[in-house]
Amino acid sequence: MKKLFNIKLKRREKIVVSIGCVIALIILSYRVILWAGVVRTETKDRVAAMMMLLERQNGMISGKEDIKGRLEAATNEINILEKKLLASVKPAIAAAELQKAINDMTMPLKLEINSQKVLAPVDQDIYMAIPVEIGFMSSTLALRKLLMHIKASGLLLSVSEIKIRVKNIRNPKEILVTMTVMGFTRKESGKTLTYRQTN
Repeated sequence: MKKLFNIKLKRREKIVVSIGCVIALIILSYRVILWAGVVRTETKDRVAAMMMLLERQNGMISGKEDIKGRLEAATNEINILEKKLLASVKPAIAAAELQKAINDMTMPLKLEINSQKVLAPVDQDIYMAIPVEIGFMSSTLALRKLLMHIKASGLLLSVSEIKIRVKNIRNPKEILVTMTVMGFTRKESGKTLTYRQTN
């Protein structure tokens, strides 16, 4: 009877030990799986970060040509605009040049300028804006044509202000116009800019 009891006890111990081993193996396997998942995620994130860095560097390298192209285009545009500046760097002479250009544009449209005033030059960094205020009577069609002439002028011109008043409300064909036209020149004391491209 004692022997039978001892054998049964040993078998129970074996079962308990076996179950313990299985549970330990499951826990270990679970931890290994978790660890592998963490390592895989960290590795994936690290690879993704490295890929983003490489793509950024490649983008910077490939973007150099694009930046160079944009710089060349901007330089060409500035050079074209510089040719449209008023010839003289002296504000008084530049204003006289602008007044002549305005008269040349208004004459074919048969617009008689009633008032003309040279305003104070406006400092614009390396350039100087030369404003001339003119007053005249016009039809809406003639005014529209004048604005188109100013826009298409060989000079770089801008209409900074325009005031329109109707002379006769009952017959609004004729309007009184006060307009400020601006031309641009380099500063008298400024040096001519040279645009260099960097390799």
